[in-house]
Amino acid sequence: MSLLYEDESFKIRGAAFEVYKQLGCGHKEIVYQKAMSEAMMEKGLEVEREKRLPVFFNGKQVGTYTPDALVNKAIINEYKAKPFVSKQDVDQFWHYLTGTNYELGFLINFGKPGGVEITRRVYQTARIKKIPRPSASDSASFRVLGIDYGEKRIGLAISDESLTLARELDILSPREFWEQIRQLVQEHQVSTIVLGWPLNMDGQETKKTLEVKDFKEKLEKLTEIKVEIMDERLSSQMAEHIKGNKKDLDSLAAQILLQNYLDKNKKDKLQNL
Repeated sequence: MSLLYEDESFKIRGAAFEVYKQLGCGHKEIVYQKAMSEAMMEKGLEVEREKRLPVFFNGKQVGTYTPDALVNKAIINEYKAKPFVSKQDVDQFWHYLTGTNYELGFLINFGKPGGVEITRRVYQTARIKKIPRPSASDSASFRVLGIDYGEKRIGLAISDESLTLARELDILSPREFWEQIRQLVQEHQVSTIVLGWPLNMDGQETKKTLEVKDFKEKLEKLTEIKVEIMDERLSSQMAEHIKGNKKDLDSLAAQILLQNYLDKNKKDKLQNL
């Protein structure tokens, strides 16, 4: 039996060696993620970064997983920047592979002094039984969550399944938010989170911007979902000018923020056609 995805595997390994040769160890994972994407695309590979993949149990979807890269729509790549890869890291990666029914994956560690560490895993069950993976259209049920951050109140909004319309969802205290966010993400099948980014009217960052940066990092770690940012200056102003909604300004601001994001994405896609 020939090596599974032999040509792609050779190119992925080659890209990893090139990245390590130029960058060495000591950088953050995001640096290696971007560098690997560039190196693999230069070798003719198709790279999708942070694409949401369904996770299955007994043939039913129970969640989602976002690899650092999906190569040629068939190979999962995960990157580390640690002195060594632990058994827990390898086991976790294996569960990602089996949970998504992908046949091949690479766990690549750039943090080890002396050379890049490459772990290649093949999920034989998926390879032999040819377990079907969902098509791109299957991700249409995923939704986008919009968040308007505040020290005392956090407004939430959610998109519809077509990613066209936003609606108000809830207003939570910070304590309630951290207690409920993972359940909300799972319940509404959230694939993307959009966070309002506070700036001065001249576009400069403020003291609150630093608070939101910390909030964003904590949110990404807890949910394992990439959080996108969106200028919230006009969203809050629009919410304040809508009569009869003073009590729900935070969730309304989140709805306006999310709607702006959905409209922008739709416009960008039309321009790229």
